[in-house]
Amino acid sequence: MKRLFLLALAFLLALPLPAFAKQVGEEEKIEHFVKNRVVEGDGTGLSLDRPITRGELAKVIVSLEDRREDASAMKYKKSPYADVKENHWANGFINALSLADKGKLPLLAGYEDGSFRPDRPVSYGEVAKIACLMAAPATSPEDIAFIPWPSGWMELAGSFEFSVSSFPANTPALRRHVFTTLYDAREMSDPERKIKYTPSPKGLYLQQMKGFNEGSTFDKALYREEMLRLINDVRRNNNLKPLQYMISLERGTKTRAEELAKYGDIRIKGHRHKRTDGAPFYTAFDYLPFDPRPHLGENLLMYGLPYGDGKNPSYLADPKFLAEESFRLWMASPSHRANILDPENRFVACGNYADNTYGDKDYPNTGILVVAMSFYK
Repeated sequence: MKRLFLLALAFLLALPLPAFAKQVGEEEKIEHFVKNRVVEGDGTGLSLDRPITRGELAKVIVSLEDRREDASAMKYKKSPYADVKENHWANGFINALSLADKGKLPLLAGYEDGSFRPDRPVSYGEVAKIACLMAAPATSPEDIAFIPWPSGWMELAGSFEFSVSSFPANTPALRRHVFTTLYDAREMSDPERKIKYTPSPKGLYLQQMKGFNEGSTFDKALYREEMLRLINDVRRNNNLKPLQYMISLERGTKTRAEELAKYGDIRIKGHRHKRTDGAPFYTAFDYLPFDPRPHLGENLLMYGLPYGDGKNPSYLADPKFLAEESFRLWMASPSHRANILDPENRFVACGNYADNTYGDKDYPNTGILVVAMSFYK
């Protein structure tokens, strides 16, 4: 099994919570917020086990920053966000957030499409970012542009020992966890502290994996050309007609690579050439205007990519290296070689996908790369 060394986030700023913050219990932290009107109930309680919305979080942040008077004065002012009406209960708080605060980025801003979505639940990843920026304010977008979303913020929140780091980044954050995390972040806030870190094994791997899958850091066209050249060279040497690249076949091939990488293995419960639901592999090509069953063949290959192993850094970065290595391994396997040299095959397509979890539980700190090739007769 070939390996890949890829750096990820290893934070230099791994400061523990101050002792006094750790000694204060959850109930005391929430009670402190209640006494200082940072949070308020709705007559039935604080709804601590309900997800918090962006509008509610805006109120909490404005209260923490002692801007309630600004919010009151701007309650009926037109919002900079088209989806926040003047009669929305959180309009004043959202307007107060938009006030310029010299020297640091806003903790909660709108979306790129110009909306704020005040009634949308806030995710744990969003709270992690807010808490980190509260503890170590950033002064410009460039200060944080290199932190991957949301994995980098969750890792950084973990280094601060914020409780939100223990939950899935994309799930709605419960009010109790938001309150206790923001309490801790406020207690350790220091305008002189900067977010500084160097890459550590997993995070940067996730960044490179993302660039590989999107094609922004890996030239997929070059990979396809190199793989087609290798296949046709060996076919010519065996007096076989060269294969042509079939664009319409590529969609199903990419689907196969992605679904298997996300599953963590090219074998589904020990069976090859199956989909994750147990269906035959050719059902991934049902979009074709003909029955794919009698026409298709498939070559698969998977690489385990351990975080921090520097032996083979080229799988996600060098298209020629990946093509040559995959071709070499397929040619060394009788069944895969047979597909490449099948005289009845006329077309071919490529697909590959990387994911962060290798299916073998004996290798917990390992990603996976699946390389797929489809043949059409």
